[in-house]
Amino acid sequence: MKVFITGATGYIGFAAAKTFRRAGHHVIGLTRSSEKSNQLAKEEIEPLIGSLQDPSNFIKTAAQSDIIIHAAVDYCNDTAALDKNMIENFIDVARNSDKIQKLIYTSGTWVYGSSSETLTEENETKAIKAVSWRPEIDRLVIDNPYLNGIVIRPGCVYGGKGDLTNDLFDAVINKKSVDIIGDGTNRWPMIHVDDLTNAYLLAAEKGISNKVFNIVEETSATLNEMVTEIKRFSDSSVNLNFIPLEKAINTIGDFAEALVINQKFDTSFARDILGWAPKHLGFINELKLYYSAWKAYQSSSDNN
Repeated sequence: MKVFITGATGYIGFAAAKTFRRAGHHVIGLTRSSEKSNQLAKEEIEPLIGSLQDPSNFIKTAAQSDIIIHAAVDYCNDTAALDKNMIENFIDVARNSDKIQKLIYTSGTWVYGSSSETLTEENETKAIKAVSWRPEIDRLVIDNPYLNGIVIRPGCVYGGKGDLTNDLFDAVINKKSVDIIGDGTNRWPMIHVDDLTNAYLLAAEKGISNKVFNIVEETSATLNEMVTEIKRFSDSSVNLNFIPLEKAINTIGDFAEALVINQKFDTSFARDILGWAPKHLGFINELKLYYSAWKAYQSSSDNN
């Protein structure tokens, strides 16, 4: 298949692009930087330079693709409007195409908000403010008759270069001080980046559409437990600063809600429909490996 991926040099997008190429597909990756285009070329991914602000640079390529994967997000003055405009452009492409294209959209589990119950795709969305706009776009993707729309909702993604978990490593190892929003008993829904991109591949290759999939590990440690385990790699004491959510919101904004989120999932739907299952043992269970990867990236030019 011919696969077009936005955000192809981003953390999730780059991993997805490599996964599809390793599966034998022709992958075209959108990147804003001519410097990063070589990064794609090294992985046998055809680079295309452009930005979400000007879809005219790449919409023709999208129209000629079998699969469109939207893995880019541009945190600008109006992220929601930009993302919605991008999806509407893809819908226009599909409307004027001879075939119904498949669009896989990257959402996230934050759309459910915190919950004490075990969540599934059937649960009502109660998005935190930082992503309050996402449920509308999720529906736009899966309810549109011109698309074979799929919405992927990952948890906190880790592995390799890492994402939010990098902040934990940096706070404990380098800063020796960790700001924990709330009391630290909350559980982030975790997922290894390779397990996540395998779900993209399965969703693309199977004849399914108009579905939402939560892609997370079913077990996870509390934030306190993760910090405690990371502290084992520190050769000095680490200060733990427990900050009330209201105070954190005043300091860092609505993103504070994401750091205190508490979620647990039943992923039977992805297992049954996609045949998906995580292959990694979990962030806390292989922490030494992920610490070593984080440490290696700190001194690597690939981290730039």
